[in-house]
Amino acid sequence: MRQGPGVSEPEPVSSTTEVEQTFNDLVRTAYPTGRSVALPQGPEPDAGRVPSAVLPGELIYVSAPDGPSGSTPPGSGAEVCVAFGNPSNGWCVPSEDTLGGELEIPIPPDICDNIDIGRICHDIRCYETATTNGGQSFTRTSVQPLLAACGGCDEPSCRSLVDSGICECATDSDCFGDESCDGGVCVAEGVLRFSARWDTTLDVDLYVEDPTGDVLSYSNSFVSSGGELDNDDRSGGPGTIENGVWALTAPAGTYTYWAVNFDGGMAGPVTLSVYRNGQLVNSDVVTLPTESDGESSRFTYTY
Repeated sequence: MRQGPGVSEPEPVSSTTEVEQTFNDLVRTAYPTGRSVALPQGPEPDAGRVPSAVLPGELIYVSAPDGPSGSTPPGSGAEVCVAFGNPSNGWCVPSEDTLGGELEIPIPPDICDNIDIGRICHDIRCYETATTNGGQSFTRTSVQPLLAACGGCDEPSCRSLVDSGICECATDSDCFGDESCDGGVCVAEGVLRFSARWDTTLDVDLYVEDPTGDVLSYSNSFVSSGGELDNDDRSGGPGTIENGVWALTAPAGTYTYWAVNFDGGMAGPVTLSVYRNGQLVNSDVVTLPTESDGESSRFTYTY
């Protein structure tokens, strides 16, 4: 069965769009143990090259020599490969560094700036498919991650397309008075909020050190400066979010925040964000170390 390495040279295809290049760069950052491989081009998958239903876009390939995505056992020596746009942009990751043979890649926040999510949903409802100005193609199935990341839960034309479980809320009015709707999830809001968001079924923990030196975490869910951890999620899964919130007041100064891989194992990308009075002011995507209690890079925000 054909594997990612050593495949034949692909036929010429159209140039990679800016959006696709963003994804190609992101997968290399998320999985640095991978290597560049030119994947074959072809409209139909074969047993060693199957399209991924997890990742949105056009000409996306996942190479799993022992079967379809998700069935390649870690440690088998196989590789999982993906390419966005031109298949020559392929990136192959050792299966032992993947999540059971799958690559999980978040949609970066700035990709939403170039996408009219309302028009995409309209076209899918009317024509079954939608194509962006940048050349990205979506169907009802492949658009789900995009809806979750780019405000589809808040867009009226998208609500009939959203799979159950993606959106707890569509607008702030669906949440309690002191909460806001963040990507389809009701979260506590305040003058200052730090969040960690991930999609894998692992226990990831958010840590925030306030200017007084107190650290907000699952083991210290309240701090004297007014910070509170609104939820300690121990199971994970698509759209999981933990928040550290200063509801009414927050001390001036520098806050340090990071994420910890409590379980150990391949946690996938984690997005760390800061909100001030409900407005996003900073966001970073990190990859956690695979060992138990492995920490991400630490980031700071001055309030």
